Amino acid sequence: SIESTFQVTTSENFYEYGNAVQFRCLTGYTTNGRAGGSNKFEIPCQANGRFPHAHKNCYPVLCGRPPTLPGGSASSRNVFRFGDSLTYKCKTGFIVNEAGDDSFTAQCGAEGSFLWTQQKVKVKPTCSRRPCGPLPTFANAAPGNHADPMRFRDVVTYKCAAGYTFGGMRWSPRQYQIRCKDDGTYTEITKIGRASCR
Repeated sequence: SIESTFQVTTSENFYEYGNAVQFRCLTGYTTNGRAGGSNKFEIPCQANGRFPHAHKNCYPVLCGRPPTLPGGSASSRNVFRFGDSLTYKCKTGFIVNEAGDDSFTAQCGAEGSFLWTQQKVKVKPTCSRRPCGPLPTFANAAPGNHADPMRFRDVVTYKCAAGYTFGGMRWSPRQYQIRCKDDGTYTEITKIGRASCR
């Protein structure tokens, strides 16, 4: 028996010179390990009544090295062949989907391309910046121009209404910034207070 093959011709109890046994590679294997390569070969019975030790074999199809992923990294940069799998992990502050997953799998498929996630799709997922959700509201302050939705690393500037300062002191600033953090929350802010009047 030859690994990763099945015998096409009917098995016989003995073979004579001139007979040949035909083999076909299993799915995901070819005789040269390349997608689209031949998946059939035969081994002839030699004049001495034996099969040759040196003959074609079936090799797993090559996918190559996993592609790079902006915002993420692969668990391995090795060369992958059919059946090999790896995990991609998004960098801190990045997620794969709105459910908040930060990793996914890839597997080298029978056609020589990577298949992604548990559903084995051909479209590579991406690592996107984690959203922070709706902006917090503060009495006597309004946010300036900002991304919608706010995502990791985005910053928005709040401006205090006339007569108010950040912190409530006369010398306190009238504007302040909050940032979307890597965990999907906003930076903490002190409450807005009314400025002291003299």
